[in-house]
Amino acid sequence: MAEQLSVKRFVDAWRTNNRVTMYLIEHLPSDLWSMPVPGAPRKTVRMIAAHLHNGRCWWIKALGRRDSILPPPLVDLRRVSRAALSRALSRSSDDIIRLIELGAARAGAPCLAAPGRTSRPTSSTFSVTSWLTRRIIAAS
Repeated sequence: MAEQLSVKRFVDAWRTNNRVTMYLIEHLPSDLWSMPVPGAPRKTVRMIAAHLHNGRCWWIKALGRRDSILPPPLVDLRRVSRAALSRALSRSSDDIIRLIELGAARAGAPCLAAPGRTSRPTSSTFSVTSWLTRRIIAAS
């Protein structure tokens, strides 16, 4: 029971984080959306915001593959609108929550390697969600 409560708190925290991210994107002044980022003139606010969704998609693809959790489509870093990105973030958030709940249900079962890794998983390779969930439950 305590473990379910901890997972619920973790999911609630994720939802809050996603709502704050979406609020920020939806309420940015229009002139900032395509403005270059200081210190990184080849990147725009749009590109960084879109990368949040695309990064989630890569994690969903890597960690959800064996359980048929398919990632939502990636967004175009240079062309995505704020409204389209908001819809995409909502979808990728739902899939991340599915991964969190799956990781909690398995409590550390081995899964695929993290995005960008080419090595096969070993018995010591655990999903990020399972690892985080175990630590949150232990801290509760």
